Amino acid sequence: MGGIESQLKQYWPNYLNTNDSKFWSFEWEKHGTCSYMMPFGFFMLALDIYAINYLQTILNNASILSGDNYNRNRIISTISKFVGVKPEVMCSKTSSKHVIEIRLCLNTPYPPVHQQSFTMVRMW
Repeated sequence: MGGIESQLKQYWPNYLNTNDSKFWSFEWEKHGTCSYMMPFGFFMLALDIYAINYLQTILNNASILSGDNYNRNRIISTISKFVGVKPEVMCSKTSSKHVIEIRLCLNTPYPPVHQQSFTMVRMW
């Protein structure tokens, strides 16, 4: 992945199984191919979006820590307060207490605008 695979493994891994490459291929096919970008640019943008929105820091500062249980509305309102849009919080199909993905709708230019479609920003 052109020198960014370690960053993708850290910030955008596949939490549902262990095959990150297959997951990234799926994300490229579903979202990247319509982005008018090359794969490297698309994945760098995903990493940049993750860094700009610092969801982990926002949640940690609100004492919402990975591994504990929290009300979904608390997570949503905490992120909304700092990012300015309402996120979509996705939980595991096997456990509604396990957050696997937080989605933000992003439009250009920044800042993001709340809409019905979402761009994926993975957190846990």
